[in-house]
Amino acid sequence: MAEFGENLKKARTEKGITQQTLADHLFVTRQAVSRWEGGSRYPDLMTAKKMSQFLDISLDELLDEEDVKMYPEKNAILDSSLSKGIQTAIMSVVFMCYLILSLWGVNRLFINIDRDVLPQLDMADRFYSYVNLLKLFALTLLLAYGMIMSIRDRLNPKIASILSSIFFGTLALNCLIDITKIPTLYGRIFCIVVAAIYLIILCLFAHYFIGNKNQSPLKLYVICVLYEIIKMISFIYRIHSAVSASTYDQIFSNSVVTTLADMLFIGLLCYMIYTLSRKRKRAAL
Repeated sequence: MAEFGENLKKARTEKGITQQTLADHLFVTRQAVSRWEGGSRYPDLMTAKKMSQFLDISLDELLDEEDVKMYPEKNAILDSSLSKGIQTAIMSVVFMCYLILSLWGVNRLFINIDRDVLPQLDMADRFYSYVNLLKLFALTLLLAYGMIMSIRDRLNPKIASILSSIFFGTLALNCLIDITKIPTLYGRIFCIVVAAIYLIILCLFAHYFIGNKNQSPLKLYVICVLYEIIKMISFIYRIHSAVSASTYDQIFSNSVVTTLADMLFIGLLCYMIYTLSRKRKRAAL
């Protein structure tokens, strides 16, 4: 069975139409047409309909059933200009938050506040500080990648799987790092259990984005809502503690920035899951 890209290229060449001419008619770039013909992307269904009319070929000849099913998987998850703009704005804000946290970490460890204190720290404290900073840099690079993919309109389910996997993976790593700071056995067991939960959540998100296309997203909605509630409760508690003690130090500032970034990112993931679920249902009809 011929793929969509082959069908499109054949219909275009038979009409003697260049990629640029087709792109101009559809109000897209020539690179977009090239990606369609190469099979790496699919147009949305309205664009495919306009294309079939312009090339004088039926939509059924242009798109087979498998092409329709693959459309949600190879294209960007969000379609409308408004939702894409909001997605890019959120990714940019979250990226800036983690960039600020990373720079604060560099300043604390190497430049200003703890320059004299760091040599006095034991190995466990040093390990915790350095690994935590590396984790922040990894998240910052990850979010920069997500922001660029969003700007380029290429944030598809595969990239969403990478983003969610590394995000929850770093949360699990953070719990394991905390073991070095907790002296009690029960506290360490709790950290290990929470890390295991984050790893399970990682698998659930990855499986939804690139695994079984027919699974219900309900459990992921529940996870997102619970995560947002826990983050908000923790945030309110930290604010209350800071107000009561009248201490607004860098630790408090870190907590504010981290909470804002994480809640925005999880909210975006939840909306992407909702949109992808609707697109998969339409493609399956």
